[in-house]
Amino acid sequence: MATIKDIAAAAGVSPAVVSAVLNRNNSIRCSEEKRRLILELVRKTGYRPNRAAQALGKRKSRQIGALSYSPSDPSVARIIGELERQISERNYSAVFGFWSDYPSIKVAFDSVLAHPLDGLISMHNGLIDTIPAGLPTVYYSDVPGKCCVILNYRQYFENVPTYVMMKVTPM
Repeated sequence: MATIKDIAAAAGVSPAVVSAVLNRNNSIRCSEEKRRLILELVRKTGYRPNRAAQALGKRKSRQIGALSYSPSDPSVARIIGELERQISERNYSAVFGFWSDYPSIKVAFDSVLAHPLDGLISMHNGLIDTIPAGLPTVYYSDVPGKCCVILNYRQYFENVPTYVMMKVTPM
């Protein structure tokens, strides 16, 4: 795996210039030609930023915690898959914690909250008091005074038959 130093050496610039280009920071000057070269090298080498190094420099972890029921249920697994995709598309990493029974909820919370997080998504609201103050959190259920996402099951059940019929009916 290529490092930022490898990209810099191949482009003939400093790692600071590579970092500035990747972060769209205009405080360091870089010609358009060098910028294109750096981006091409990043694409060709499959360079991925070192999250630990970024966290040290920015005091951000680029990690989002996600707490959910066990993904053994296919509908939950699809939600988790989409959530991971959405988090990744935003250049964050997901730290998952799952539970299958009530006693394992606290273990999942403790495991996820042991990581440095920039935010948290929780499908359970019973352990709100364990979430650090100031950690942006969204709940998948109604929690008075908190940021929540309420799933519209009525709309879901109205749309699902149409979707299923489209899948089983030959075009």
